[in-house]
Amino acid sequence: MRKDFFKIVFLSILFCLVGSFVFAGSLEEKTFFVDPNFAENLAGPTLKAIHILTENGLDFYIDTNFWDEKTEEEQEKAIQDLKDVSQKFIKSQAKVVSIFGSEANPGIDGNPNIVVLLHPLRNDAKGYIRVVDMYEKIVAPMSNESEIVYLDARKLDSPFFDAFLIHEYTHLIFLNQKIASDAFKEEHTWLVELYSEYAATAVQDKNVFGYFDQRIREFFKNPSISLVEWNGNVYNYAIITLLSHYIADNYGKEILSDSMKSSKVGIESIDEALKRKGFEERFEDVFKNFVIALAINDCSINDKYCFKNSKLENFTILPFSNFLPFSGNAIISIGQIMPNWSAQWQKFSGGIGELEIYFNGEDNTNMEAMYIAKTKTGRNIVGELELNDKNEGKVIVPKMDEAYESLIIIPIMADRTLHNNLRSTYNYEIQARIIVEEKKEPPIEKTFKDIFSQEKPISEMSKRELLILIIKILLYKQGYSFESA
Repeated sequence: MRKDFFKIVFLSILFCLVGSFVFAGSLEEKTFFVDPNFAENLAGPTLKAIHILTENGLDFYIDTNFWDEKTEEEQEKAIQDLKDVSQKFIKSQAKVVSIFGSEANPGIDGNPNIVVLLHPLRNDAKGYIRVVDMYEKIVAPMSNESEIVYLDARKLDSPFFDAFLIHEYTHLIFLNQKIASDAFKEEHTWLVELYSEYAATAVQDKNVFGYFDQRIREFFKNPSISLVEWNGNVYNYAIITLLSHYIADNYGKEILSDSMKSSKVGIESIDEALKRKGFEERFEDVFKNFVIALAINDCSINDKYCFKNSKLENFTILPFSNFLPFSGNAIISIGQIMPNWSAQWQKFSGGIGELEIYFNGEDNTNMEAMYIAKTKTGRNIVGELELNDKNEGKVIVPKMDEAYESLIIIPIMADRTLHNNLRSTYNYEIQARIIVEEKKEPPIEKTFKDIFSQEKPISEMSKRELLILIIKILLYKQGYSFESA
């Protein structure tokens, strides 16, 4: 009996050792085409990657060279991290699909799982997809024939790695939803990225600092960046993230999903979605409301002038600040440039008396200007500057020092007709001025007939009356006498 026991234990240990050896030596390795614009340290368009995990509908592959450089402990940690990521993904995936619909499933490879290929990326890229992967090799020889996303292997320990995965996954959804009309080939980059940024931030836990909070911080640094001129920097991503939540919360998530499915592209696809849902606004109106909300975030004036997301309930931008002195005449002149589909916020405070603001936008554009007057009681008054055919307009604020805390002028450049214009910036000028009229005291009379007629208390006397009284006292001490009138 004892011999049989040791025999069983020995065979069990041997089986485990052999099993481990077989697993370590039989990891599936495949050759993948990758994008050389993103891939780092590659001599050609391909790399070899091994399959390290299948979990929650995800097949994880990792660059073989990158993987072999890791210690056993680092490999074990990476696998555990990917298991955690897959747990978050399966929950987030359901939310994203409920908004936008699904990716192609089972897809071109007949596999219901999403392939995730991890390899080192350049220039701080987080991930990407390749449209060519959705085609068969007979049509596109460099296709991987799979629903596949590519992520930076070195960012696996980032707290936002799950957001990077959802972002790229939403691109796969976009391809599937837009492909019916073949409009995906013409879609504007800023809008494609907007869908993915909304998905990656909408699934975030609202009670913790996460990917959305990071985008909010980045927006603060450059709120006047163009919405549509895409350079792929963090500020581009920041503005589309905030705009996506503004649209979803104020007009409905369906605007985003209907836009994605539309046969139209860009701004026109959003116009179509707004009309379908019964809104009279066009995208220019939505953008204008958005930039006003950025300045005041105040639902009490208009339910479109605020953000509904709890992450943004106290959010407002920091405008450019211009201070007018509290005495004498004052004139401030400002000349600025701005790109299309952007806004700037110029704040004026200080000054005594009537404040006049003159605005002059560039001719032959659809540049507009809004104003926000904030009263001493904290109430915001929003209005639009009426501009003539030369884009000139004026607003007058009476009793600036008595009734108002500040005035914000918001130039808005949102001209869809300039989409193919080679120019990148447009000009505007603002002049703020306060002209104080000097009050001249009447001359002192040469006779002293009315000196004794001053019967007011000193505290109620004017400067003239006080001066007359002093003169009277000085003359009286010199021996002059006066008769009452």
